[in-house]
This record gives sequence, structure tokens and C-alpha cells, in this order.
Amino acid sequence: MSTETLAIKFTGKNYVAWEFQFRIFLKGKELWNHIDGSTLVPKEGIELSQWEAKDAHLLDFRLVTLVKVPKEALVSLQPIHEDSRHDQFLMKLRLEFEVVRAGLLNRNPVSSLDICLRELLCEEQRMTTQVVLGSTKEISEVVNVAYAAQGKNRGKGQMQCYSCKEFGYIARNCGKKFCNYCKQNGHIIKQCPTRPEN
Repeated sequence: MSTETLAIKFTGKNYVAWEFQFRIFLKGKELWNHIDGSTLVPKEGIELSQWEAKDAHLLDFRLVTLVKVPKEALVSLQPIHEDSRHDQFLMKLRLEFEVVRAGLLNRNPVSSLDICLRELLCEEQRMTTQVVLGSTKEISEVVNVAYAAQGKNRGKGQMQCYSCKEFGYIARNCGKKFCNYCKQNGHIIKQCPTRPEN
């Protein structure tokens, strides 16, 4: 095959024109059925050697129609392409990932796509956990511990109720609840039946 028959070389931006020329040329050389898969690879014999010869002609045509790009240009374009993929991936995220996206985009140096994906999976797991915790009526024990008055080296059995100051439970589970509004036992001001709702 010679380059005189090729009017258009593929540059990466002219795919439609190149593909049209490529298809017409291969149909003229009876090689198109190699591309579209209508010709199956023979198992052995003369048919196999003829098929391999056509395949080599096809490969030669592909190589001739491609524009040669210097190695230095490819090396300099690869990081730009990687950053572009990274930015495109992050910009397509849903709104609930806005905080993570901002954090990942503002890092210096920019995180790799694998690190971004790992952090997004962690955030997705955290959000799923929050949904599960929010759907139950009881607040998790981890959240309850935040309300407990704990000293150094105290375990769960040493939690202190801030209402009655006894150990072993927290105010939400306290049986000695006292209302500061009506001055009665058994409930707290938030649950007081005599207090007018605002």
C-alpha cells in the first residue's frame, strides 16, 4: 500500500472524515469484512495464510494512515490527560459529594484517580451509615457517649447521668427524671405536659 492513495491521515480530531476514507478504501481492497467481523479466522491451511496476509495489509494501512507523534509530545500530554480525566470525573459527581469534591480538587499535589475513588467510596459508606442511623428511632451508642460525662480511664459502666449525677447510664435513660418547669418527677422540661408549646 502506498501513501499516495491516502488523502486524510488520522490525527485524533478528524475521526469522521478518516473513518469514511478508511471504510471506502478497505471495501475497495475487499478487506472491510476483516474489520466488521463477517470473515471468521480459518483454522488451518491455505485459507489461514491468505487471511493472515489480508490482516497484515490491513495493519499496514492503519499504520500508514496515522500521524506520527513525537515521544516527547506523548510524554508531556499524558499527565495533562490524566488531570483532565480526574477533573471530569469529579465534576460529574452528585451534589451530596460537593464537600469531598472540593477537598479533592484543592489538594496540592492533585490526588490520583484511584485515591479520589477510594475517598468517594469512604464518603458514600459514611453517608449510607448516617442514613441508617437517622432512620432508626434510637440514637446510636456512639452518639450517646458524647453526652455522657466521662473521666479518664472510665468505661461504659462508668458513664454519668448529667441529670441525677449517678453512674452507669445517661440522662436520656434516667429513671429519676425531674422537670425544672413544673417541678415534678418522671419527665424533663422538654416533655412537660403543662408547659405551653412555642
